[in-house]
Amino acid sequence: MNLTQHLAEEVIRRLEKNIPFAMNMMDKRGMMIASTNPNRVGDIHSGAQEVIQRLETVIIDENNQHQFPNTKKGVNVPLYFDDKIIGVFGITGEPEEVLPIAKVLKVTVEIMIEQIFQEREQFHSEQMLQHWLQKLFHPLLVNEEEVVEDGKWLIPEEEAARYQIVLIQGEGASFHLRDIERQIARACPDILFITAFQKDEVVLCLKQEEPSMNQVRKLSIADFSVAVGTKELGILGMRKSYMYAKQLLTDVKEKGNPALVEDYKLEIVTAHIPREEMTHVFADEIKALNQLQEEYRHTLKMYIRQHFQLSSTAKALHIHRNTLNYRLEMIEKKVGLSPKNARDIFSLWLLLQHGT
Repeated sequence: MNLTQHLAEEVIRRLEKNIPFAMNMMDKRGMMIASTNPNRVGDIHSGAQEVIQRLETVIIDENNQHQFPNTKKGVNVPLYFDDKIIGVFGITGEPEEVLPIAKVLKVTVEIMIEQIFQEREQFHSEQMLQHWLQKLFHPLLVNEEEVVEDGKWLIPEEEAARYQIVLIQGEGASFHLRDIERQIARACPDILFITAFQKDEVVLCLKQEEPSMNQVRKLSIADFSVAVGTKELGILGMRKSYMYAKQLLTDVKEKGNPALVEDYKLEIVTAHIPREEMTHVFADEIKALNQLQEEYRHTLKMYIRQHFQLSSTAKALHIHRNTLNYRLEMIEKKVGLSPKNARDIFSLWLLLQHGT
């Protein structure tokens, strides 16, 4: 790794808040690439060149300063990354005063460089992952072979590996990525990746030999909608799982508890019925249903939610059972479909699902 000016400036910026001494960083040529004194950036530091040549600390004091042009009294230490010298760190001051500080800062700076490097590597990897996911999850998968091949570099695919996509959606979800990750890790330790896919969407991939539904059902993220896709084989299976989860999010608005495709199979299948086909076949019923007072529509939805049980529906609506029966009769009279007939109630449910 090369010690770049941008990296060196970041190190100096972090240090100068707490260190009351002038500091410099030089690359392997001995050129100053960052300093608390910007006027020195670009100068050749002969003391740093000596450090690089000897691979050891060089102390400059009043006795030897004349040997090192364009330098000040202080201590210059070699910086290593991956057991290779990458540059020099210098601190200005009386050597006996700054030498102990220089020894500590040498270790500190090397740790900071490694940390910054890892942060940038992680950022770069995250950017690559997000770019690949944009292609994998695009509604029109243009080049299937290319996407799968690219995925092998990012996802260590194993034979018979099964993936399950979890979507977390809500306002500003991407800004809460790390909080979401911590919450999920407690319920599902086998996370392959988690990333902010869009501003209001976080995508998570679980990789398990035998994904546990009990484990997945424990997911609970307040203030966000959570949809869990199907368990699928391979990279293209990951895409299928995402598509199911995405579709589920359009139907389920409840926040907090996860919605699993396994629990909404009928909704997933019927969602593929063309809308124009629905409006053509059920034209009269849709018109009548749309003309119903909201009170009747709400009653119908609650009746379905309560599994067609009259007593529990009446209780949930806080009305008398006779009132409920009257409303259901009125729905049949106005729409032409009976809520107490199996085929008719399925048709009514279907029309409500399609947003009529």
